[in-house]
Amino acid sequence: MQDLYTDGWRRYSGNFFYVSASSFKVTGDERSKFPVGTRIRFTQVSSGATVTKYFSVAIAPTYSSSPDETTVTVVTNSTATIANSDIASPCLSYESVPQGYTGFAGDMKVAKVALTAGNANAFAFAWQNPESSKILVTRVLIDRTTAGGTGSSVLNVGPGATATTASDTLIDGLDLNATGIADNISNIGTNGLSTAKLDENGGTTDYITGQILAANAASLVGNAYIFYITV
Repeated sequence: MQDLYTDGWRRYSGNFFYVSASSFKVTGDERSKFPVGTRIRFTQVSSGATVTKYFSVAIAPTYSSSPDETTVTVVTNSTATIANSDIASPCLSYESVPQGYTGFAGDMKVAKVALTAGNANAFAFAWQNPESSKILVTRVLIDRTTAGGTGSSVLNVGPGATATTASDTLIDGLDLNATGIADNISNIGTNGLSTAKLDENGGTTDYITGQILAANAASLVGNAYIFYITV
């Protein structure tokens, strides 16, 4: 049973367990309780003080029947991450702004773009800044649900002036003949960086592109998730 609080939060009946700085797991198949955008609140102890942390669910959670666990990935930044320590008072909310939740990092938004299979030098995706202001791209997450099919196929991701501008300054050389989640924080490659600034819609550099290189990725299936803050 989950307790509904008057502040918009409800107490989760189970426990959250640390997986990484941006993910936790729960027991059982709980995917239906953590759709994308679900607000998350819990506490952790840091330097002897109890700290309340707020997150939102970044992508659809994943379930493994062995050992019967659901993994939940959340939006993070340099000041809001999950520590490798006990997680207490786990709560969730389906409201946009439950009490205490400030809209994560001020104005965090997430865009989802499907990956398109293609030959070498084709673009798996191109996303244009939809905002009338400049934005800071804080994370690009690539979820490869079906591998590209050729062993040497890789993906470069970065800001560009057009939908066909090649760039590798966010992710450089990500293996496309693999499945799973990768991003420009843990999988940057040689030239990748953790952040990028885009011009407003219609400006000089207002795209994020993902180009297939080295070999075909004819079987590629998945999505790119672009996390950004308006300036």
